[in-house]
Amino acid sequence: VRAGTALELQVAGRADVDAAAAAVTANVTAVAAAAPGFLTVYPCDQERPLASNVNYGPNSVNSNGVFAALDGAGKICIFSRADVHVVVDVDGWLPDGVFAPLPKPARLADTRPAPDGRTIDGTASSTGAVAARQELVLQVGGRADISPTAKSVVLNVTATATQAAGYVTVYPCGTTRPTASNLNYSAGTTVANSVVASLDASGRVCLFTLATTHLVVDVSGSLGDVYYTGLAAPQRLVDSRAGSSTVDGDVQGDGFRRAGTTLQVPVSGRATIPAEATAVALNVTAVNAEQAGYLTLHPRNSARPKASNVNFVPGVTVANSVIAAVGGNGMVCLFASADVDVVVDVAGYFVGDAPVDSGTACPLEFPIRSLWDGYPVGTYQLPPGRYVSETPASSKVWCEANRRSAREFDHTGGNTLYGNLVAVEGRLIVDVRSTERWLDFSLIWGVDSVKRCEPLIPYVPPTPAPLATSFGPGYHEVGVHIAPGTYTSRRKPDGGHCVVLLLSSFDGSTGARIARYESDAAGNITVTVPGSAKGISVANTCEPFG
Repeated sequence: VRAGTALELQVAGRADVDAAAAAVTANVTAVAAAAPGFLTVYPCDQERPLASNVNYGPNSVNSNGVFAALDGAGKICIFSRADVHVVVDVDGWLPDGVFAPLPKPARLADTRPAPDGRTIDGTASSTGAVAARQELVLQVGGRADISPTAKSVVLNVTATATQAAGYVTVYPCGTTRPTASNLNYSAGTTVANSVVASLDASGRVCLFTLATTHLVVDVSGSLGDVYYTGLAAPQRLVDSRAGSSTVDGDVQGDGFRRAGTTLQVPVSGRATIPAEATAVALNVTAVNAEQAGYLTLHPRNSARPKASNVNFVPGVTVANSVIAAVGGNGMVCLFASADVDVVVDVAGYFVGDAPVDSGTACPLEFPIRSLWDGYPVGTYQLPPGRYVSETPASSKVWCEANRRSAREFDHTGGNTLYGNLVAVEGRLIVDVRSTERWLDFSLIWGVDSVKRCEPLIPYVPPTPAPLATSFGPGYHEVGVHIAPGTYTSRRKPDGGHCVVLLLSSFDGSTGARIARYESDAAGNITVTVPGSAKGISVANTCEPFG
């Protein structure tokens, strides 16, 4: 989108957005900007307002959640101050009565000096930077066509000319400031985020800032209290950081999200959110990222979409508002593309028909990590249970899983390393017990550096069990993959001894090995698999058994 122009975007009638939708919730991202600037989202049949939704710098990725009113043709316009690529993901649509949008967003506060510090009515204009650990008390109800009796509004809050790293928390005045944040900033930056804010009885919100900063506040409309209920104050639902806390002690301190994994977040039934909630207003923060990446939220029972909600880079704390649909069993899925800590606060909820749970959980898969690295075992990391990596035998890779009592690897082979499973090609089955603390999962050898082990996923036996009459390398469950019986094979001409292990479990411990078979001097091997055996492990040095 070229500097000084607007992208005209048809929204209604696309991506299951109703053709008669009055407004949508969307995530708008600015990518690869040529210079510092901003994006403003507004109905195409209205004059561009004095407001902004996304602030960006050169060569950065910046996103923000937006409640966007549509024009009569179902379109929005996205104005850009500088040359920039724009990505727009839609989360949902709102009929009349749910969201009462203003004809165009209006500026309610701008603490910067003139000529910047202009507001819709001259109030809260050029008042000076808000000092560290102080609050801006802002009247919202009764201004800019917002009803004096409005209970919840949609704001866009911007921190600019920040003097140190910090955050802004928005909450109803007269209540205790919550353990929550709405936007995070570092020194000398301009950061914006949309906020679904509850107002106090006088129609006010308070904006607390940790460090001295100028604040700019725009309002885009109000939410009808028949459909939306704002909490008395935002509440924390997730905090993966060590020593952290949440509203009820659940989903806290579990450790950073590992790249490629999905966190299944319980929402309904927590922080006074009822079972009939169909969507929630969240603020999602990425902290302590180890590399650039993104977070994607979607309802339980659904596949992960091609969309993002938060884009992050190392060394920067980034927050974004998300209107998240709640899936079956009152849960939301949160995917992380890179290692990162996540914090999730909830501001309120929308009600309607409660989603029906199909029983399909959030996608659970655990990609390989670097050598001697893996996953903590726990409800919100790698849940105990049986897992499988279905890497084809033809891939010629060795996948290894080590079950340990601590994350640190004991190179002496002591008691912190107990339970080693290696699939030298083929299926790898791993039993993870609740007493474990850590599971390594890594590629230890590959004939081609591009080849990788397939992710670990929850093991579901095939139904009906297709009992094979022949089988090759990897792990096989007796009575499911192969039938009890006697099988013969030979070692491969270019391989070493053909080795087979009979197993009482797939936990990798020495005690799980019932018997060990090895090819004789002539290369022949005969294996008797009893019905009492649970599994069998076959090395890749064996010809197929039959």
